[in-house]
Amino acid sequence: MEVFHMGISKHELKFYKNFEKMASDVISLAKAFFPDKMIYINYLSDEEQVTLKVSSHQTKINLFEGMTIKVNEGLCNTIDFTRNQPLIYEDIKNEKHLDDFKDMLLKANINAYMGIPILLDTGERFGTLCSAHDEATHFDEKSIVMLEKLAQMFSYYLKLEHLAYKDHLTGVYNRQYLHKHFEDLKTYDGYILFFDLDRFKQVNDTLGHETGDLVLKEMANKLEEFTYPYQDAFVCRLGGDEFLVILPEIDTQYHIVELANTLHRELSDWNTPIGNIQLSSSIGILHYFKDEKQSLRDLLEKADKALYDAKSNGKNRFTLYQ
Repeated sequence: MEVFHMGISKHELKFYKNFEKMASDVISLAKAFFPDKMIYINYLSDEEQVTLKVSSHQTKINLFEGMTIKVNEGLCNTIDFTRNQPLIYEDIKNEKHLDDFKDMLLKANINAYMGIPILLDTGERFGTLCSAHDEATHFDEKSIVMLEKLAQMFSYYLKLEHLAYKDHLTGVYNRQYLHKHFEDLKTYDGYILFFDLDRFKQVNDTLGHETGDLVLKEMANKLEEFTYPYQDAFVCRLGGDEFLVILPEIDTQYHIVELANTLHRELSDWNTPIGNIQLSSSIGILHYFKDEKQSLRDLLEKADKALYDAKSNGKNRFTLYQ
């Protein structure tokens, strides 16, 4: 089964220590090699491109921090991230192969552009470190290499911060991220799904912890793939075989029951070889409301109560908290 990676979410960045300072330092170092150009860092998701940091140098370029466009409208999205190759246009006004990008770039007063990929250690893209000028410009090899080294240094920093909020075995979020991020999600109504695997101890005792670890990784992968279409949804491993899925902005019981049925089926069919062990899942479901004054601890206790009821009633089922 292909591993499903989620990369770094834009929401995660605000919990990173000294992110603003690190981004500013990278841009300041880059300015030493490109004193007359604008330097900026873009974040790229599957849907949008966000300009995170821009050098303070006064230019005619129409670009600002927080600027957000659809990802397929940005030139950075055309960079060859697979080969980790920079994208360079030294005279956009006279470039013949830029199609719809040309008018957009010239409207922003960008006539020379260099984009350096910023990659995570998984090979996934984070974004780009860019240099731009309102006039045609030559980018020399020495400066290109230096900008690549700065992009790599920035990716090392991202890796260290990212690991602080990730479960080391499965790659999904950990308790620390849940506690930091959940208050932001409570601006919407939503659902908490609390998962526990049935007969997981039998897997560990019979087939060994290595197989158990493979099961946990497969479970995390299934849950991440499930949450991917839902904005702001995420998966968290609490420990052992206990996982949470947070689904904001899903506000009907009919919808959550449909989703729970889908997940329940997914977690009864395993690619990991587990022999004749009937591995399934029990799920406790809690509907939370943005106007309720409840702590995360209170909500988790209620979701855990629903999970306990599912276990007590024969396992291999889901129960909504009443």
